[in-house]
Order: sequence, then structure tokens, then C-alpha cells
Amino acid sequence: DTTWLQDDCEDIRSHECPSGFVRPPLIMVSVDGFRASYMKRGSTVIPNIEKLRACGTHAPYMRPMYPTKTFPNLYTLATGLYPESHGIVGNSMHDPVFDANFNLRGREKLNHRWWGGQPIWITAVKQGVKAGTFFWPV
Repeated sequence: DTTWLQDDCEDIRSHECPSGFVRPPLIMVSVDGFRASYMKRGSTVIPNIEKLRACGTHAPYMRPMYPTKTFPNLYTLATGLYPESHGIVGNSMHDPVFDANFNLRGREKLNHRWWGGQPIWITAVKQGVKAGTFFWPV
């Protein structure tokens, strides 16, 4: 037996789905604060991420949206909209009309009024595709 890191990558050039899937699954991973230059450090520093990159697909870098904060950028990736269009313009925000505060730790972040646009997982479900998220961004 070998570990996952030592195994060869699967040959994914042919259209092949796992049992029970109609389409190949897509897994999108975002690592907060992870600069593109970290990938140049190689498998001795970040072996698991290097293995995911080598066996899957990746972008060479991401050009962040302004403001360069986590939530605005993740929601831009999820919706394809700029922050001024989807409404998430910071990790923490205050709405004077509702006298409400949005932040990572508060329950107010779950209120739909903050979130404009439609994230990719909602679009997928509406098309009959199974979708799930884990902290992306809520």
C-alpha cells in the first residue's frame, strides 16, 4: 500500500464518472491568504495541495477584486459578479437602513438581504445538479 500522496494521478483525459454520478464531480477549493507564489515552493512544503494541483486542474493565479478581502472575493468567484453588484463589499459591514452589522461571527451574515446575485451552487441545484458547500463563504 502507498499513501495518497505517493500514488500516481488518475488518467482523467477520458470522460469517466464515479459510480452513481451522471457528470464528473467538481470540487472548488479556496485557501484564504494563499498566494500563487506558494505553489512554487513545491511538495516538500505543501504536499497535499501540490498533489491536488498535479492531479487536477488549477488557475496559475487569481486577480483579486477590490476590496481585496475574503468574503467579497469568494462571493465574486461564486457569482461571477463584482462586489458592487453582489453587495458583499467587506468581511464586516454596517447597513444604516436596517441598523444591522454583517461579520464572519454574527448570525446576521445568514440574512439574505446582504447577498445579491446567485452563487454557482444555487445555479447548479436549479439545473438538477447535486451541490454542497462548506464555509463558502457562509
